[in-house]
Amino acid sequence: METFVGGYEDPRGGLTYPSLLRRENVEPWQTVMGIITGFVFYGAVLSVLPYLVIWIGWMLSGQGSTFAQFLADARAYLNPAGMVAMNLVTATLIPVSWLLVASIHRTRPRWLASVRGGIRWRYLAVCVLLAVLVLNVMQLVTWRLTGAEIHLQPQHGFWGYMVVVLLTTWAQATGEEYFFRGYLMQALGSLARSPWFAVVASAFLFAVMHGSQNVPLFLNRLAFGLVAAVLVMATGGLEAGIAGHVVNNIFAYVWAGLTTGIAATRGVTEMGWLGAIIGVGGYAVYALAAWGVARAMRLRTRSAGLAT
Repeated sequence: METFVGGYEDPRGGLTYPSLLRRENVEPWQTVMGIITGFVFYGAVLSVLPYLVIWIGWMLSGQGSTFAQFLADARAYLNPAGMVAMNLVTATLIPVSWLLVASIHRTRPRWLASVRGGIRWRYLAVCVLLAVLVLNVMQLVTWRLTGAEIHLQPQHGFWGYMVVVLLTTWAQATGEEYFFRGYLMQALGSLARSPWFAVVASAFLFAVMHGSQNVPLFLNRLAFGLVAAVLVMATGGLEAGIAGHVVNNIFAYVWAGLTTGIAATRGVTEMGWLGAIIGVGGYAVYALAAWGVARAMRLRTRSAGLAT
């Protein structure tokens, strides 16, 4: 099978995850163009797809309000259509990452998943269970340490939101992992000798892309990106990052729907220093546990050479 620009080429043996796209026949400017193309595509989709999805939601709702009002509510997550729209936008980063790897880097997209050349499903399943346990325990610890008063009271339309969360949030979180910890980290890793350039740069771009935020929230997201990127390099694949990100986002919406309301999560632009530190600490605990499991399962962290 061939891509638009020639045949596929598998990574040579002994490469760490950030180095898998290193190719002698791919010029640095091509890699830079690939990175720019990814961001431009995301911006283009972001400017069109949400309106289409929200318009469909408005039509299906029976048009009980004007489209302008429905759109404003959707953008604020006051109805589930906005969540569907944004999750689908981010999910498009999965096929975009595959396409960029195949067309520009002449590599089979499965090498984005791991140094094995595909998802390691047993490890992914274990990490999902691990994330559910660790991240929810850390959420309870966070509430206790910050003195938050929690009153469980499902918001209006809770179950409708939960259907959307379960059906689409996994794709949104996976899209971010495939692009930022997958394509972006491998592309940046092909431009520098040290993999740490890719780790730091991808984490910085991940934090910046989350928009307006105060310093503690920015540093929280930067640290999250750094921990997630190091976890990918230490385990040789995206599985632990995908599991942690998916579980974190799903339960963030579940707990919000049961307490403050999901709309409150949409407008978050500030975070206190204590919350930022505890949040990163919780994910770091999960990352250490996931790394320990990877070691126990003897997972490969470097490529073995040509795939069969």
